Amino acid sequence: RLEWVAASSYNASRATISDCEFDGAYTGLYGIELVGAPYDVKIKGCEFRELTAAGNAYAIIIISTSEAHPYMCKIVDNLFWENENHIGSFDQLRSFNASLIKGNVFYEGQGIASTLLLDMRGGASGNCIITGNTFCGDYSQAGGYYPNATKPGNWVGNIAEDVAEPE
Repeated sequence: RLEWVAASSYNASRATISDCEFDGAYTGLYGIELVGAPYDVKIKGCEFRELTAAGNAYAIIIISTSEAHPYMCKIVDNLFWENENHIGSFDQLRSFNASLIKGNVFYEGQGIASTLLLDMRGGASGNCIITGNTFCGDYSQAGGYYPNATKPGNWVGNIAEDVAEPE
């Protein structure tokens, strides 16, 4: 759990989580929780798998944006598979702002079909850079890939083998 609470000693901003495994063993709820908008967080080279508790599990979830939305974060070179949801929030109102999501593999898996793979709908300013990722499954909003609602940012240079639909 990474927290930032203004006017307190809780400040996980500029934290780095590197080369870790988050294995939910098909019962885990969250891999990493962001609360109160820590900024400049780096999540690099991690593996998130089998987080599937009760329809609300997430590999990376933004729980609260009481201060702001997470800003200038880097989610780089991670592997997401067989999680109910990979990156997002409960109500799709929270997301990353001006952040980089690069070089990740978003895989649904065999044991469970992920609902939200990369949900960037929330966030006050959006404008994230989403590049160099491998998007498995149905690369569309129906497939669980959502840009920011008002400022979608830059989704370029990603790889998707979804050839069944025109998007």
